[in-house]
Amino acid sequence: MSHSSGQEVYGVYVLKPFGYERERHEDDPEDPHMLLYFRDPDKPRKAANKYNVAINVKSKGSPSELVYVLKDPFEHQETIRKLEALEPGFHAANSSLFLDYERTLGLVDIEHGTMLPHDVPGQDNDLLDELEPIVHSAIRNQAQVYIFGFRYRDGKGIHKVHMNQGSVGSFGDQNGVKTDGAIIIRDQDEWKAVFLAFASQKTPTDDHSGQPRHGARSLKDQVA
Repeated sequence: MSHSSGQEVYGVYVLKPFGYERERHEDDPEDPHMLLYFRDPDKPRKAANKYNVAINVKSKGSPSELVYVLKDPFEHQETIRKLEALEPGFHAANSSLFLDYERTLGLVDIEHGTMLPHDVPGQDNDLLDELEPIVHSAIRNQAQVYIFGFRYRDGKGIHKVHMNQGSVGSFGDQNGVKTDGAIIIRDQDEWKAVFLAFASQKTPTDDHSGQPRHGARSLKDQVA
């Protein structure tokens, strides 16, 4: 699928997913994703308008693991109040509508997350095993899902739903502040949130550029 026109915009997509697909090691050993499917909120009955959320479950670099935090319940009231006011569809970020793992006070302590591989044999021991029941429950219960990340250039979905600062090497030019991703789920009056980062990303980061500060340490070294 091509997403090559227009411009990527950071913000939050408010949606109700209807299905998902998980890419295991044999499907894509280099850059696998979990794909969460939803309809165009403006034309939900048009089956051809199948949009997706691309959730990274493995890094292209080394280490390949991601760092994962599940907040259940999610109780960050400042964020909840903002999300409750949003209609279905995509909302571009503004001076108050954004997430920043390092600067949104009380949001998440990603440095104390769990480092998980993408897909290994056995039950309940990899990132797909953690994400699948959360996604399945959201679909079954027709929960409202709020996805922070970057909308595709063609508008038909969203990706980079992980921490978008502290990256090194060839990914360093993608760093920024107030542009972090997340998966936040509202199931009736119950809230939960998933936060993801690459184990190679470093904190703390510069308050303006999102680049790792001098002496910053990788999440791999901090969560181990």
